[in-house]
Amino acid sequence: MSMLDNARKIIRDASNGLGLDEAITERIVEPDLVAHFTIPLEMDDGSTKLIKAFRSQHNNKRGPYKGGLRFHPSVTADEAQALSMLMTLKCAVVDIPFGGAKGGAAIDTKKLSDKEYERFCMAFARRLTPLIGPDIDVPAPDVGTDARAMDIMLATYNKFSGKPESFATFTGKSIENNGSRGRDAATGRGGVIVTQAVIDLDENIPEKPHVHVQGFGNVGKWYAQLAQARGWRVAGLSDSSTGITTHAEEGFDIDLTKRKKDTAGSLGNGTYCVDGQCEADLGKDINNAEFLTHPVDILVLAALEDTITADNMKAINAKVIIEMANGPITDEAHDYLTQQGVTIVPDVLANAGGVVVSYLEWLQGKDAEQWDEERVNDRLEEIMLAAFERVWNRSSKDSIDLKSASLRIALEKLVN
Repeated sequence: MSMLDNARKIIRDASNGLGLDEAITERIVEPDLVAHFTIPLEMDDGSTKLIKAFRSQHNNKRGPYKGGLRFHPSVTADEAQALSMLMTLKCAVVDIPFGGAKGGAAIDTKKLSDKEYERFCMAFARRLTPLIGPDIDVPAPDVGTDARAMDIMLATYNKFSGKPESFATFTGKSIENNGSRGRDAATGRGGVIVTQAVIDLDENIPEKPHVHVQGFGNVGKWYAQLAQARGWRVAGLSDSSTGITTHAEEGFDIDLTKRKKDTAGSLGNGTYCVDGQCEADLGKDINNAEFLTHPVDILVLAALEDTITADNMKAINAKVIIEMANGPITDEAHDYLTQQGVTIVPDVLANAGGVVVSYLEWLQGKDAEQWDEERVNDRLEEIMLAAFERVWNRSSKDSIDLKSASLRIALEKLVN
């Protein structure tokens, strides 16, 4: 099933569970607008490449469209539409006043020079300008884009929009350009907040749980570091190359392990770092298939979609799974694991910390303010815990899993 078909199925299944009218369901499924662009990019050698680009604005019933810009060769209009639908649901689950959007371009930014990247960001922003604005559509970074890209795009928008200058049209900006403190860690921090809420409610999970984090990019790294700061035992980490585990009671030294990985290019090969030291006897490599099936209290999925499927679901040996990636568990695997008593915190809740802090950055931008990091983190925790409580209570009330509860809450907010 394609990503778009799956997103549609998610909404229709949740709608059926609520008994919504079919016409209402289809109105929620269909996007408000999917824009297709062809952007000419002048290369450093004087040649011109034509780049396909897209922006899907799914639903703005609850507020301005909100969603990232993804620069990657695999970007398609269908992918943008699917992700915009999921963003609509995510914003509704955590009850922030945004609708869903997503966009991007089919381009490999790794092959661009700095000047080519800058020119493309400017060209893309010029094409977006008629469609966006602080109260219309608020883009943010995603794969292949970053704070620098948002800074360039904001400057381009302010130059060509003909509207008063605003810091609230883009989020994920640099701190120097009125970005929000705490944004880099926000997605991982939000995941840790809801995981702690599960630990507090589940007597089968120890206060110092054994944790494996699959995916050691920005989200996984921050999740692991913040989990370790709470005293949890982060004893397993993985990237696309391999997994590593340690027998050390205190778990990995996350910051040092990340620095070692950046130097080595991947995990393994001596990146077993514990308590300030990296030694060969402090850990071992484990292949990625075995990593997922290792006995743990909490398994964090922070890498790719369809990580747990019908092929490996019966070998999973975790009490709690946290979906930090989008769609890391297929429907069949989700249903099986839930029936086996595994608590799965769904992606629309678990990884919503990023969009929550984007919302807080938007508020700061509208008032030309910058809050201190403690204020941002406190507000993030307040919003995430309130959302978790709603989902947990709805799950108990309706005797359904957390994913179904999240989606029912989201759809009710959209319909109401």
